[in-house]
Amino acid sequence: MWEYYTHIDQSVRGAYSASLAAAAYPFPAPPLLPLLILSLEMFAEMKRHGVPPNEITFIGVLSSCRHMDLVNEARHHFQTMNNEHMIQPNVKHYGCMVDLLGRASLLKEAEELILSMKIAPDEATWGALLSACEKYGDSEMGERVGRKLIELHPDHDGFHVELSNMCALQKVNGMRF
Repeated sequence: MWEYYTHIDQSVRGAYSASLAAAAYPFPAPPLLPLLILSLEMFAEMKRHGVPPNEITFIGVLSSCRHMDLVNEARHHFQTMNNEHMIQPNVKHYGCMVDLLGRASLLKEAEELILSMKIAPDEATWGALLSACEKYGDSEMGERVGRKLIELHPDHDGFHVELSNMCALQKVNGMRF
């Protein structure tokens, strides 16, 4: 498959990035792992052949890392976006990282990443952290994040439910609300 990409003009990197992103898409089928590995191999080949990555490429790479729990590799790629490729991370890149860190129970690091963002985090990014707080029982951070989401979107019923769940968790754990 790579032979095709070595013979096309580098300006068609969008097609390559789309292929990489498709391989990283979280299909619910059991053979997901080979597709995720393929996407990271495609990225490595892309770099070896001098095809410059773009924002979409990195969404695919970070998504693959997220679905394979490759925290250190994701951190590396996230850093090289700006440092080596001069690509500023957008809210989707941050969202992938926050979700990955949350899944790995690195909640404090995920919150610090959100707070360090040079752009405004979206509700999906905050929501990923809130879900991780609920999953890992961090009711203190969950309350903080839930209140932030309600502040941003006061009419969103789901956030009120999540915050209520955090309060219930605190009471079950004997904490004061």
